[in-house]
Amino acid sequence: MSRDAVLNKREALKVRSTKPLGLRRYLWRDWLRQRPLVDAYKEVRHQLHLRHLLRLKAPDGDADNVRQEIRSRNVIMTLAFGDALFTDWQARLISKYVPGALHIVADNSPTAKASAAVAEAAASRNVTLFRLPQNPWTGRVPARSHGFALTWIWRNVILPGRPKAFGFVDHDIFPLAPTDPFAMLDNRIAYGARRRDYGCSYIWPGFCFFRFSAVENTPLNFSPSYLNGLETGGMNWHVIYRHLAANQIAWFDLVNEPLTNDPHGPYVQRAGLWIHMSGLSWNTLGVPPAVADQQRETKRRYIESVLAPHIATT
Repeated sequence: MSRDAVLNKREALKVRSTKPLGLRRYLWRDWLRQRPLVDAYKEVRHQLHLRHLLRLKAPDGDADNVRQEIRSRNVIMTLAFGDALFTDWQARLISKYVPGALHIVADNSPTAKASAAVAEAAASRNVTLFRLPQNPWTGRVPARSHGFALTWIWRNVILPGRPKAFGFVDHDIFPLAPTDPFAMLDNRIAYGARRRDYGCSYIWPGFCFFRFSAVENTPLNFSPSYLNGLETGGMNWHVIYRHLAANQIAWFDLVNEPLTNDPHGPYVQRAGLWIHMSGLSWNTLGVPPAVADQQRETKRRYIESVLAPHIATT
């Protein structure tokens, strides 16, 4: 079987299965290379390392104040990553279109210079910001970096802060009309964009909302699960999603919006009344760096043009 045929078979298994495949998702070539054993070892090692890292303190101490600020509130928590303009756009649009929510920025930027710019943008829009501990996977393994950041926020800010409800959103997703994502939590535990991988349905952590009282005793873990073939947030399939009935989650599907007629070209995503720049890394895999940079710039210009009339009135 050719390499392309193997990859096509794996993709078919990834999206078409109706129940978890477990070890059955591995192909015979994977077993010859002992990949299941390697993945199992990496998963155990990662979780042990994560357990230690979750005890780290935020470097600026502002997380202590955030815990008090979020109590009994509906909280939108943005994970910022080195783009001050995104922070500015998103803060202005959330204030305009989701006025009932408390917006907090958790900074996971890779450099001190980028962090300073993000902090300045947040302060200019009167948005509370705190810096996350140093992330050992930043610039190396994006899924683990993202997963660690979200899990740290859950354990060290959300859980002790006890909001009424909370949501995590990526820094490159923006509301385009008045909306209340927390209304979707009435009589439900969670709301967000569905991912389907190897028979497991779980919420994409770039746009996910939870009713706090329903998950406060759940050991949420936003790490990927490589053994089960699940991306960031995949470990939560084990601890929460597999135990919930279908009507306990308000799912929706992200809709790709191509910017050109090229099926391999750039695209953005629609998440209901929100627009997501999307795929800053994963949808450019295998694309030459110069082409990937050009695609990102094309997407960014398109997002800016879409947001411009909305931002002009803030």
